[in-house]
Amino acid sequence: MDLSRDPNPGVADHAAPDGAELDPLIDLSRDPNPGVADHAAPEDDEGPAGRHHRPAAGGD
Repeated sequence: MDLSRDPNPGVADHAAPDGAELDPLIDLSRDPNPGVADHAAPEDDEGPAGRHHRPAAGGD
């Protein structure tokens, strides 16, 4: 991705315009735990390598 060619650097031009309707495919009324970020890994599960860079099984 060549960011030097961005006509509006720092502007999130992929965002919905102000006043746009909510996306009907994202139905927050069905969230069983509203306001709780239950999609993230537990903090103690991350370890020193972080949650995205775990060593291979059997490795260190």
